[in-house]
Amino acid sequence: GEHVDIDDLWQFRVVNDLLIEQRGPWSLQGVVVYQELDNGAASNSRIRWVSVGARPVRQLGRFFSMAVEAGWDHTKQGDLPGGSLFKLTAAPQITPAMKFLSRPSLRAFATWAHWSDAFRGQIAAATDPNAVRGTAVGVQMETWW
Repeated sequence: GEHVDIDDLWQFRVVNDLLIEQRGPWSLQGVVVYQELDNGAASNSRIRWVSVGARPVRQLGRFFSMAVEAGWDHTKQGDLPGGSLFKLTAAPQITPAMKFLSRPSLRAFATWAHWSDAFRGQIAAATDPNAVRGTAVGVQMETWW
């Protein structure tokens, strides 16, 4: 029901990533993202997002490796309170080759996250509306062609 002015829509995004492949059993990918956009809403339409992350991977065998990922995100939307989220993930994975970008990749993961008080009730609100931290576990498959 909210009116969106399509003429006001715009987005600016800069992404810079670095990949250091196979230094002994280690590989590392890092990323920095800066984005600003206007979603055309009547109020609080300007959104700013900054993200920084790193994923070191240790090869443990021909097909098996351990990835660890740490990341920090900060968002601010119009006059609403801004906030940050920090996450840390551990993910054992199986890949067909000893390369960082080898796919398909089958991985289990466990993620722990902590977010600002400004996001209380907005993240995981269905399970714990007062939470400022949480965990997630699962299995995922990543592929491309």
